[in-house]
Amino acid sequence: MTGLKPIRPSEGLGHRTYMALRDAILSGQLPPGTRLVEVELAAQLGVSRTPVREALKRLAAERLVRESRGGRYEVVRLKPKEVEEVYQCRMALEGMAARLAAERASGPDPELEANLESMSAAYGRGDLAAVRDLNIRFHQRILELSGNGTLSELARQIDSWIVLVRYLGVLAHENPAYVLDQHREIAGAIAAGDGERAERLMRAHIAANMQNVLTVLSRQEA
Repeated sequence: MTGLKPIRPSEGLGHRTYMALRDAILSGQLPPGTRLVEVELAAQLGVSRTPVREALKRLAAERLVRESRGGRYEVVRLKPKEVEEVYQCRMALEGMAARLAAERASGPDPELEANLESMSAAYGRGDLAAVRDLNIRFHQRILELSGNGTLSELARQIDSWIVLVRYLGVLAHENPAYVLDQHREIAGAIAAGDGERAERLMRAHIAANMQNVLTVLSRQEA
């Protein structure tokens, strides 16, 4: 099991233990299928088994880990049907967000434009971790620009699975240049106030990513 950074005693152990494990899962440090052993995790994080046990129960409730008989846990392995369900939610929520953002736009959004520039620079220097983070922020920003708090809250509720699925997309060797081009088109449609085009482009963008992830899963199961 990959080494985890110890938690400082002064921090709230329960929440910090949960966040440390959650971040390790969503970043891929603890890949799908990794067996999570309480005593090993406690030793690596420098805490007792109690906060680890509580954290694992929270993660199980979020469906990021699965509990089997005997109280054993492992990082969730997403099945193709589960991936499709997550992406169906993404297409509906983020497609509508792009449309609403375009309808409210009065020109290019400075943060989206800066994001595109930063993503291009990160891709140019081969910093795929930065590309991944900027990709996530691009989608978050469009949700904010939609001005629809309920829509954003619904997206937040499935955020953990969305991030996990996006990590699988990175494993699918998704072409960052292609993603960047798609982002530019989406941002352009939003800036132009073309809600129909923005929604169509966002849905197509997410559908393409879904196919990449499903390809990875099919290879893992082969």
